[in-house]
Amino acid sequence: MGVGFTIESILLLTLLTPFIATIFIYFFKDDEDKRIDFLIGATFIVFLQTLFIIYLKSDTGFLSYNLVNIMDRGLYLAVTRMDSIFAILITGIWFLSTVYAKKYMAGDKFQNRFYFGWLITLGGTLGTIFSGDLFTLFVFLK
Repeated sequence: MGVGFTIESILLLTLLTPFIATIFIYFFKDDEDKRIDFLIGATFIVFLQTLFIIYLKSDTGFLSYNLVNIMDRGLYLAVTRMDSIFAILITGIWFLSTVYAKKYMAGDKFQNRFYFGWLITLGGTLGTIFSGDLFTLFVFLK
């Protein structure tokens, strides 16, 4: 059995996008405009990915992905209709808040810390929404 990209892998990709984007904050630490433009783009990509998840699950009403061999238990990601509504609302509002944060955080000297926490919190929130069992919910809540 080979490991490859499946339709269900979009759940994992959507969940990991904010965590991966935090790495790039370091590269843009000296250029405020490039950093915020990158963050607006990253949150918009997460929003588009959640829209794509709704499109994919429109056939069955359910989409799931199981990550085995993680912490001896595995992480189970699942999206139902209610989860997809929450995901769209949260990622849409998160994107708009990121656009607003451009002016709000302008000139602040601790922007790197703020945006690092901003993206980590987005990833944790998506992990909480996409959790398919109590163990996965506990991992992302902590």
